[in-house]
Amino acid sequence: MASSNNKPRRWSPLTCLGTTKLSPSGLIQLESDAGEVETLCRTNCELRYEGSGPLPKPVDNSSEFTDFWTAIDVNLSCHVTTHRIVLVDEKESIAGSIPYPLVHTAEGKGGPSFRSPKASYKIELNTLAWGELLIVFRGGERHPYSQSGKDRDAALTAIHRAQKRKAWEDRERQAAKEAARPSQTI
Repeated sequence: MASSNNKPRRWSPLTCLGTTKLSPSGLIQLESDAGEVETLCRTNCELRYEGSGPLPKPVDNSSEFTDFWTAIDVNLSCHVTTHRIVLVDEKESIAGSIPYPLVHTAEGKGGPSFRSPKASYKIELNTLAWGELLIVFRGGERHPYSQSGKDRDAALTAIHRAQKRKAWEDRERQAAKEAARPSQTI
């Protein structure tokens, strides 16, 4: 999706994720034919890449990317669905997704401690495609830290529930059942 003024898109973790289509009003377009359902949405999140060096630039013929790497995307909304984690920058109308089959582990990290009373709550995602990514639930002026902890815990629970159910495999399982069923035609 090229911008109207041909301004280069930022090169960051969000733009390196799998692309996600947004509606004209900025809502994520779910894969309804595959039974995808949004289970949770939280705002005031960040996406951080924890690897050494930048991720490879996306191959996108419709837009140019900046030459400098930004390892943190801020002011995102995090949408947990039955099939993937979608992160949206509503200001720039950019969305990226992390499909559950590519998530090796998802663990809760961070939070305030004696030494760091304002540390953020995080979900650490160990992915097969992008390495280690952090979804940070920010506290502070807009959001109390205690609410950020609850947001992180709710998102982590929703992610674990979706990974356990494996709803993205339902269409494949249904097709296998149909193929194995004897024909009913006369």
